[in-house]
Amino acid sequence: MKIQYLSYVIPGLSLLLSFYILLRSNIKQNTTELTTIIIKLENILENMNNIKAEISILKTEQKEDHDKMIRIEQSITAAWKKIDEINLLLKNK
Repeated sequence: MKIQYLSYVIPGLSLLLSFYILLRSNIKQNTTELTTIIIKLENILENMNNIKAEISILKTEQKEDHDKMIRIEQSITAAWKKIDEINLLLKNK
């Protein structure tokens, strides 16, 4: 009778052990895959932050260039007014 129970217990234990080993290897593989994904996501986040910083710098430079263009246009307008005044003075003489 005891031998009959052992014939059921030993295969059952070996089956449980094989499930345990399989689960453990799957857990290790899943952990490795998750770690890889996390590292890749961190790299993507870092790249996005770099892009945001560069865009911010470009926006600042664009605003500075826009302000310079406005000042140049104002200077040109003032210069043309003076040229017109000089032309009027020369015509009147």
